[in-house]
Amino acid sequence: MFDTLISGTLATLGNKSTVPVRVSHRQEAIDLFSSGNSPFFRFGSGFWAQDPAGDISMMLTPGLHKQLRYLARDAKIRAAVEPIRGGDASSGMADAFQRLNFALIDSGLIAVVRHFGFVYGFNPPVESARLPLAMQLPYPWQLFTPYVQP
Repeated sequence: MFDTLISGTLATLGNKSTVPVRVSHRQEAIDLFSSGNSPFFRFGSGFWAQDPAGDISMMLTPGLHKQLRYLARDAKIRAAVEPIRGGDASSGMADAFQRLNFALIDSGLIAVVRHFGFVYGFNPPVESARLPLAMQLPYPWQLFTPYVQP
């Protein structure tokens, strides 16, 4: 379905080549995108609420992720990431995160097209402000629980 939507969008925008390129393996798609032979790549990322500065730094480390090299090479993105590297979200870094957010949006190099979220229902209603409703996958306890073989 993703390729159908992209093909239709490209046709609407006047792109002459709207035939999707199909690959057998994810690595082929990464290679096409990284080499500039495909303008789109569908990937996801998440940030652990405990360390968003570390996650952003890792995500935008030059050479760490082949499909994100184009972001790590951008001078404005690099300049916006520098104040965040090694920082702590609780130490007043809101301005640095906001500058990076604006740099990413203004550059047009990345677009968030879908968010995954969880919906919680409470019956009877509870005061949800006291509940930890911000979770991401994998859950932190999945990372730190020792694996025990059966």
